[in-house]
Amino acid sequence: MATSSNLAAMLAARQAAATPTPSEGVQTPQEQIKIPASLASAVDIENVVPVHTVQVDAMVVSKILKHARDFSPAPVSGQLLGLDINSVLEISNSYPSLPFPPASAQTSEDDDKKSKAARAKYNATMLRLLRDVGGDDQVVGVYVSARLGAFLNESLFANVPLLVNMGKNRGFVVVHDTSSSDAGNANLRAFRLSPSFADAFRKANFSTSSLVDHSLTFSSILVPYPLTIHTSSLASAFLSTVSSPSPTAPTTAAPLTQTYTSLDLSLSSTLESSVSSVLASLDAYKDEQATVAFQQRQLARERARADHGVQRENAQRAAQGLKPLTEQEIVRQFRLPQEPSRLQSMLLLGQLDGETKRLGEQATAGLLKGFGSGLGPAQSV
Repeated sequence: MATSSNLAAMLAARQAAATPTPSEGVQTPQEQIKIPASLASAVDIENVVPVHTVQVDAMVVSKILKHARDFSPAPVSGQLLGLDINSVLEISNSYPSLPFPPASAQTSEDDDKKSKAARAKYNATMLRLLRDVGGDDQVVGVYVSARLGAFLNESLFANVPLLVNMGKNRGFVVVHDTSSSDAGNANLRAFRLSPSFADAFRKANFSTSSLVDHSLTFSSILVPYPLTIHTSSLASAFLSTVSSPSPTAPTTAAPLTQTYTSLDLSLSSTLESSVSSVLASLDAYKDEQATVAFQQRQLARERARADHGVQRENAQRAAQGLKPLTEQEIVRQFRLPQEPSRLQSMLLLGQLDGETKRLGEQATAGLLKGFGSGLGPAQSV
């Protein structure tokens, strides 16, 4: 017994001697995670430095343009992947999202659950595959396509629940106007949901009083951010090689063809579609205002009926020597309909504002072209 106890004591002493103490050079978990000195000022682990600029990689821009062109004129959306470094959100990759069902479609609750589950499974699979190949898998926002400046559309607000819950220094939106790409120009803008709109969305309250309390209008839903496009040196070298002619290739003089496109004084071909979009938005806003007015009249009738019932009930309780109804009892006995939401009206106003601005730009360009040629506005059309 003494031998076994001595052996156990010797083993314990050796184990204690073999186990180094933290003072002998063993790093604690806090000491093991160290950031190089060159990146200490750039990497913001605790998200203390806010984002001031959005930088999009040229490959991401090409993916957005191709996705929007393939499904034009229907709006599309997708996920943006990247990382915020030194107050700059660097978007390095993207992938398209599954389409959302249109708001006008009548879908059951089971269909909505299946659609949400399919989108969640799809996003999880895409992020896992990107992680397997060593790509960025941090979702920092979404991209959406719009037409004729109407970017406050269903495609954008279908992603609002995702944007609201992304956290600090995330939840950005890159909007691409497909009507500009038809003319050979890439129109990209970066936005982020305003804190007041995010708070109202979390509370699910867009009544008139809530809009006043949050100072919400269609122009304060999104906060604009500067956007820059980053092109790698390899891509720039490749583009310069493709665009410049080869010195060894034989040059043949091509015959000159007569073109008169610069003398065309007609207005933009999209002017008619812009006017149609403005008129359609006006009709939709008129219908929405009529719906809100009907709901307000119904709410006023229900409130008057409830006030009459409360007065009658309190009179009966007073005759019986009871206390009047409390506010909780009134709410429980007289269930009033909720105040109508003004979110759709606000979105339609924002959409109408974007379309009218786009229409004004197109009409101004046509008028300047007509007056510059010495013709009147009636002749230029």
